[in-house]
Amino acid sequence: EIPFSLEVGPLNVTIYPWDPVHRQYGLAGRGTRVLTATCKGGCIDRRERPVDPEQPLVVKIYWPDASRQSEVDLVDEVLEAASECGDLVTPEHMPRIFATQDYEELKTDRIRGLLNIHYRTSKVSSKEGYVQSESQVVGSRVLRLVVSEILHNAEEALQQPLRCFMTVFFESQKCHFNAWRYGIHHNDLSLPNLMWRYDMESKRVTGVLNDWDLGVGKKSRHADHGGVTGTVPFMSIDLLDHPLGGTPHLYRHDLEAMTWILTWAFLVYRRIPREEASATFDQGVTPRARQRADMPSELRDWLINDYATCARNKTHFLGSLVYRPPEPAEDFQEGWKLTVKLLYLLKEERHIRFKLVAGKHMSYEQEPDDPEKYLRSQWEVIEAHVDETGKLRYLLDLKPDEL
Repeated sequence: EIPFSLEVGPLNVTIYPWDPVHRQYGLAGRGTRVLTATCKGGCIDRRERPVDPEQPLVVKIYWPDASRQSEVDLVDEVLEAASECGDLVTPEHMPRIFATQDYEELKTDRIRGLLNIHYRTSKVSSKEGYVQSESQVVGSRVLRLVVSEILHNAEEALQQPLRCFMTVFFESQKCHFNAWRYGIHHNDLSLPNLMWRYDMESKRVTGVLNDWDLGVGKKSRHADHGGVTGTVPFMSIDLLDHPLGGTPHLYRHDLEAMTWILTWAFLVYRRIPREEASATFDQGVTPRARQRADMPSELRDWLINDYATCARNKTHFLGSLVYRPPEPAEDFQEGWKLTVKLLYLLKEERHIRFKLVAGKHMSYEQEPDDPEKYLRSQWEVIEAHVDETGKLRYLLDLKPDEL
């Protein structure tokens, strides 16, 4: 495979197909492939800014749902809202996108039309129940290329001292919180989507919330995309129980997803030995933590496509936490101790809501969204843990100013 040049929006990029950063196999889904790339000198990006030819780039090549708002538009919407609010923090934690291009002639509904394959229609909600829509096409995808900065992934952060991963985690969570307040939802919180950049001069790690392609902005808030979205091992129990959208998507669901991300990170991964990490680095590859061969069996049960079964498995995991708490790798003991307390908080809040619903004082459909309340409860647990143990004190610097 040889490198090739391609015009993507205003940029002329050289793409290196033999060096995939990420690839998705299978005939279903977005078929995402992320390749490394460079840009020729003198290039101007989509915001009319010069692009440094020395800056390493990636090109994301994928087939998103054509009816969804593009992730580039969503990123711009977050940046615009932050600017209007005088928020100088959130833009630091958003991905830097230099160019994008859709190939409309390759939309799958057009291809189906040329092949005389009948369109599929979706069911849309009405007062009479579910009815057949004559115009809405399900599964129409468009080939899209997005050129952006290259970022480090969460597995690389887990290989570093714990402070690195915790910084990436809580800065990404802060970015998500601010975007939610602006009315923009990411909709796919997962460990792979927590990324980071490293500044060589300042030696600073900056968390970046990446991959907004399943997100929903204010402009598309009421669009019907056929139920909830997310990555199953990290989704909240309530959303797993109602995959077709029977319960409103609230901020607490995403905060719960962040707790499941911590759980997964500390129980599934281990750091590779220093000698192996040094050898990897000498080969020009950033070392990353690896999945444990002895991953707790309870977490293996989350790796399924059956939403209801995963919800039951997670509920059982919470219930058995007091009696049979799983053990993390030695490297992540401190992080796991805090995570257990956040899981206890999650369990307690679920119990309180269950009693309110059982007593008919509240229904899940009528529950108000209160991001500050739930985030404040999380940080009360974190602050109490720091005061009690004297460990992880640097986390206090990552607390959102709004709290």
